[in-house]
Parts: sequence; C-alpha cells; structure tokens
Amino acid sequence: MTPIKCERKVGERSIIVLNDLDLKILNVLNNQKKEILIMDVTKILKLSHPSLKKHVRKLTKFGFVSKHPVPKTRGIVLRITNNGKLQLKLFKNLL
Repeated sequence: MTPIKCERKVGERSIIVLNDLDLKILNVLNNQKKEILIMDVTKILKLSHPSLKKHVRKLTKFGFVSKHPVPKTRGIVLRITNNGKLQLKLFKNLL
C-alpha cells in the first residue's frame, strides 16, 4: 500500500487525514448491501448536504470512496473501495 500524502493548504486547521465523521461515512457505506445515494447518507448521519459533499470529496481524493452518477435522477451513488475497506478495518482495530 502506498502512503497517503496530506498537503496542508493555507487556512486549514489540522493535518488529520481521517476524522470520526469520515470513518462514520465509510462505515455506513461498508454496511450497505445495496447501492446508496449521497442523499441517503445525509439522512442516515443527519448531516447537511454541503458538509457531506466536503467529506466525500476528501474520501474520493484518497481513493477510499468512488462516486457514480445516476443519469435518470441526477443523483450520485457512493461506493466504498477496497482501499477504503482496508482503512476502515485498520481504524476499527486501533479503536
């Protein structure tokens, strides 16, 4: 597995790669048996859409989550990647 580079931009508060909310998102995606839309995740975690999009963007950048558009509904399906499953398993073992 290649190490994850985390570059800090001006104005960012910390260099924490994954926080508890990111792990909750990965956990929700990992526990789903069927495809889940981004709007469903906002309802499950009781998050605002912009907040979830920010976290999903970061998880996608690191390769933990993949996004797939649904043309008919203009929705976005989220899927956890194998790398995301591995990271979630590592964090679960630490906690």
